[in-house]
Amino acid sequence: MGADAPQSSSVGSTSRPGNLRQSVITDVLRHIVAHGRFDDKLPLAWAERAHQWLDKLQVSHRVEIYAMGHELCEQEVVDFRGWLGPVLGL
Repeated sequence: MGADAPQSSSVGSTSRPGNLRQSVITDVLRHIVAHGRFDDKLPLAWAERAHQWLDKLQVSHRVEIYAMGHELCEQEVVDFRGWLGPVLGL
Protein backbone atom coordinates (compact mmCIF):
# COMPACT_ATOMS: atom_id res chain seq x y z
CA MET A 1 0.00 0.00 0.00
CA GLY A 2 1.24 3.48 -0.77
CA ALA A 3 1.74 6.22 1.78
CA ASP A 4 -1.55 7.87 0.77
CA ALA A 5 -3.68 4.76 1.28
CA PRO A 6 -5.80 4.81 4.44
CA GLN A 7 -5.88 1.66 6.52
CA SER A 8 -9.18 -0.20 6.69
CA SER A 9 -10.44 -3.69 7.38
CA SER A 10 -12.49 -3.81 4.19
CA VAL A 11 -13.01 -1.94 0.94
CA GLY A 12 -16.09 -1.46 -1.19
CA SER A 13 -16.12 0.32 -4.50
CA THR A 14 -19.67 0.17 -5.79
CA SER A 15 -23.17 0.71 -4.44
CA ARG A 16 -25.07 -1.27 -7.06
CA PRO A 17 -28.09 -3.17 -5.64
CA GLY A 18 -27.44 -6.88 -5.39
CA ASN A 19 -23.73 -6.48 -4.76
CA LEU A 20 -23.36 -8.66 -1.64
CA ARG A 21 -19.90 -7.40 -0.77
CA GLN A 22 -21.02 -3.75 -0.79
CA SER A 23 -24.16 -4.59 1.16
CA VAL A 24 -22.15 -6.32 3.88
CA ILE A 25 -19.66 -3.49 4.06
CA THR A 26 -22.20 -0.66 4.21
CA ASP A 27 -25.18 -2.28 5.95
CA VAL A 28 -23.67 -4.79 8.38
CA LEU A 29 -20.17 -3.72 9.29
CA ARG A 30 -19.50 -0.59 11.27
CA HIS A 31 -16.00 0.82 11.29
CA ILE A 32 -14.02 2.80 13.80
CA VAL A 33 -10.92 4.85 13.10
CA ALA A 34 -8.93 5.43 16.29
CA HIS A 35 -5.78 7.52 16.20
CA GLY A 36 -3.42 9.32 18.55
CA ARG A 37 -3.21 13.08 18.11
CA PHE A 38 0.52 12.92 18.95
CA ASP A 39 1.35 9.75 16.98
CA ASP A 40 4.94 9.95 15.75
CA LYS A 41 4.71 6.75 13.64
CA LEU A 42 1.55 7.29 11.56
CA PRO A 43 0.46 10.82 10.60
CA LEU A 44 -2.85 12.12 11.94
CA ALA A 45 -3.64 13.03 8.33
CA TRP A 46 -4.05 9.30 7.62
CA ALA A 47 -7.01 9.14 10.02
CA GLU A 48 -8.48 12.21 8.32
CA ARG A 49 -8.01 10.60 4.89
CA ALA A 50 -9.58 7.36 6.11
CA HIS A 51 -12.62 9.34 7.31
CA GLN A 52 -12.97 11.10 3.93
CA TRP A 53 -12.50 7.82 2.05
CA LEU A 54 -15.10 5.95 4.13
CA ASP A 55 -17.53 8.88 3.73
CA LYS A 56 -17.06 8.73 -0.03
CA LEU A 57 -17.76 4.98 0.02
CA GLN A 58 -20.79 5.60 2.26
CA VAL A 59 -19.41 3.20 4.86
CA SER A 60 -20.79 3.73 8.35
CA HIS A 61 -17.94 4.70 10.65
CA ARG A 62 -16.81 6.92 13.43
CA VAL A 63 -13.50 8.64 14.06
CA GLU A 64 -11.96 8.97 17.50
CA ILE A 65 -8.82 11.04 18.08
CA TYR A 66 -7.11 10.54 21.44
CA ALA A 67 -4.56 12.62 23.35
CA MET A 68 -1.85 9.97 22.94
CA GLY A 69 0.97 8.92 20.64
CA HIS A 70 1.32 5.57 18.82
CA GLU A 71 -0.10 3.53 21.69
CA LEU A 72 -3.31 2.49 23.42
CA CYS A 73 -5.00 4.53 26.10
CA GLU A 74 -7.70 3.48 28.54
CA GLN A 75 -10.40 5.60 26.86
CA GLU A 76 -9.63 4.04 23.48
CA VAL A 77 -10.08 0.55 24.94
CA VAL A 78 -13.40 1.60 26.55
CA ASP A 79 -14.59 3.11 23.25
CA PHE A 80 -13.47 0.05 21.28
CA ARG A 81 -15.38 -2.28 23.62
CA GLY A 82 -18.47 -0.09 23.26
CA TRP A 83 -18.13 -0.23 19.48
CA LEU A 84 -17.38 -3.97 19.29
CA GLY A 85 -20.35 -5.14 21.40
CA PRO A 86 -23.03 -4.08 18.90
CA VAL A 87 -20.89 -5.23 15.96
CA LEU A 88 -20.84 -8.74 17.47
CA GLY A 89 -24.47 -8.49 18.58
CA LEU A 90 -23.57 -8.62 22.28
